[in-house]
Amino acid sequence: FPGKDNWFDVISYEKYEGGSHVRVAASLTKIPVYQRSGSIVFRKMRARRSTQMMISDPYTVIVALDAAGESVGSLYIDDESSFEYKTSKAYCDIKFS
Repeated sequence: FPGKDNWFDVISYEKYEGGSHVRVAASLTKIPVYQRSGSIVFRKMRARRSTQMMISDPYTVIVALDAAGESVGSLYIDDESSFEYKTSKAYCDIKFS
């Protein structure tokens, strides 16, 4: 894992030390994905067959604190169906810390 920051498995939340080397199994049912400490990630957690079905799903906020107990992240939201974000700036980009 790069750097000095800790990393967390996004499914199990198991912590991995930055600067360490770990052999991780990868299967067709579990792809290894990690979140760096000090970050905030917004996810839609409900399993769906299409993104259209996810439009009204709630966001889950995953906060991984760094050594100082801080985190930063941003949430970008648009209508998920048009190009209005380009033509009329119809979107929200919210910063969190």
